[in-house]
Amino acid sequence: MKMIKFITITPTKYMKDALKTSDTTLVLAHKIEKDNDYVKACKEFKEAGGKLIMDNGFYELGGNMQIYDLADKAKTIDADILVLPDLPLRKNLKFIVENTIKKLKRYGIKSKLMMTVYPENKSFKEDLEQFKILNKIEGLDIIAIPYVFWEKDEFRRPQFLDMIEKKVGTHEINKEVHLFGCNSLDNLKTVKDKSWISSIDGTMPWKVGFYMFELPISEYLEPRRPKHYFEIDKLTTKQRETIDKNLKYMKELCEK
Repeated sequence: MKMIKFITITPTKYMKDALKTSDTTLVLAHKIEKDNDYVKACKEFKEAGGKLIMDNGFYELGGNMQIYDLADKAKTIDADILVLPDLPLRKNLKFIVENTIKKLKRYGIKSKLMMTVYPENKSFKEDLEQFKILNKIEGLDIIAIPYVFWEKDEFRRPQFLDMIEKKVGTHEINKEVHLFGCNSLDNLKTVKDKSWISSIDGTMPWKVGFYMFELPISEYLEPRRPKHYFEIDKLTTKQRETIDKNLKYMKELCEK
């Protein structure tokens, strides 16, 4: 049976902890500046045999970076996967994405390319239409599906995945599929055995351990990520032990 890969997002100093759940971590484009500590951590992660997904920074910056700025950051860390700028559903979406891919290839980008179904679309109907468009774009390798940002639907992603199976059909999915964000262990347990989903990312095992909670934990008890999460540089013995237990739990859960 195919297993889902859990991609842990960690503080900068502890990036190699991600190797305890898989061979990959997700890093944030807006934190990448030439030769800073974040870049050094990324390069050390690669030297240790890890792979890097570079997110586009849309959520953190409140908008998209210029495409060549994004490309330069991907080159700086030798990203294995680059997340393209976020775009809502629109009539010319396919043309815009195909043109962006051509620009990146001409600019020398060799990374695999991922694009997310826009997290602020107004309905699952729009999400599904966008998924169908992305599924047909040549040169796009991976489609990412976020957990929805509307508060009332925050835990309904499994229903959208069921909709894809019903309306598209797993045999018609031409791309790898990644899930952006793990906001519920119950939801993860529901979707992890879907063979057409390759991976899911999140801070949950590390973040929860930092607060000295052990997994499993209810989504209603899960603490928010601290604002200084990526700057955390010290752990108590208890925090270290709890984080390691949680990383082990998550890896085993995804490999069952």
